[in-house]
Amino acid sequence: EDKRGSALISAAAGGIVRLNDEVTLTVPANSLIEDTTITIERVRNLPGGDADGLSAFGQAYRFLPKGTGFDLSAPALLEMNYDTTALASKGLSSETMQICYFDEVLGCYVPVNCWVDTARNKIIAQIEHFTVYLPMAKALLPTNNEPYDRHQSPKPYGIRAGAPIYNRDTLTDFDGAIAGVVLKYRKL
Repeated sequence: EDKRGSALISAAAGGIVRLNDEVTLTVPANSLIEDTTITIERVRNLPGGDADGLSAFGQAYRFLPKGTGFDLSAPALLEMNYDTTALASKGLSSETMQICYFDEVLGCYVPVNCWVDTARNKIIAQIEHFTVYLPMAKALLPTNNEPYDRHQSPKPYGIRAGAPIYNRDTLTDFDGAIAGVVLKYRKL
């Protein structure tokens, strides 16, 4: 099995790209529009940007070629290993772990829909496009913690005039006190 972080992925069949045992990208069949050589690179210097109270605690990765996107009905599956020691050394909570991407247009980090496999120490997310991805978390206080609103990228990524927008948010209350949620929007 090739774990060098680069592989030619067939659009018709899909495939898997791995970088050592750190990160795996699984591309479903018919998710790409053409056969593509996908590369995963470690990012040494993180781009600066707002992270909405989240802190990085693991390795960041850049996925190439830039601009690659996946069919919205068949997004790619990204699996990142996480280090519980690194998480604890920064005072972050395992309950808040998630994968975020760097939005180059807005200059901020955006959480993606993900779940945690604590048995295998992996964070798993569905991704729709390539950029920088990294594991992030936040610290929980011994007192009442305010709820966290994890806004995920809208579908379709890259909003177009006249097209419907599917907006996704996950509201988490670590203390169990949320009674209701109100959605507000504004026209830009």
